[in-house]
Amino acid sequence: RACGWAFVKSAEILIDQRKLDMAADFAKRAGKLGEQTGDTTLVAVSIMQEGQVELYHNNADEAILLLDKSIKKGLGRKSNDYLGLALNDLGFAWGMKDDLERQVEFTLKSLNIFETIRNEQGVALAMSNLSTVYWQLGNYKKAIEYGLKSFQLREKSGDPARLATCACNLAQYYLKDNLDEAIRYRQRCLQYAKATGENRFLVSAYITSAQVSNALKNN
Repeated sequence: RACGWAFVKSAEILIDQRKLDMAADFAKRAGKLGEQTGDTTLVAVSIMQEGQVELYHNNADEAILLLDKSIKKGLGRKSNDYLGLALNDLGFAWGMKDDLERQVEFTLKSLNIFETIRNEQGVALAMSNLSTVYWQLGNYKKAIEYGLKSFQLREKSGDPARLATCACNLAQYYLKDNLDEAIRYRQRCLQYAKATGENRFLVSAYITSAQVSNALKNN
């Protein structure tokens, strides 16, 4: 079993690094060990990770099937980190299919799980996604409210990647009616994006910075 959970940890790291083929391989190996040892939780988590891989491959339909299966297979028996994550990602997958109401539904369930088990960074994750979907729904007040709460929690972890994403989003949200705050969060967006050293965060930060600059010119 220990080896199976080591495979889960490896898959988790690889998913975060977007090394998806390798992550899928480790997840499947974890699942096989779970089946051999009768560890239903290990099997369920491995299925969830396969769903996450499909999510990052932009295969929303397959991701939904796998994430839903992971919850029914064992993750849904009690509140835990993996259940919170599976619900959050299931919501995100529905969002990819433009079903924003379902995205809100599953993300709120995720938030409830993370709050129940007092996982602050899980709460920050769910709130960040709620912020995004409420912005898409045109509820700008809730978008900023959840975005600020997420940013405050993520400051405790000091993870530059997650802070960059949150700050960039807030900078864009504030463009609507508060340019001073947009400028403030643009600076944080650039600061944390540079700290990651990763192009995907830098590109997002530069796009956000350009949007703020354009708004200032047109003001």
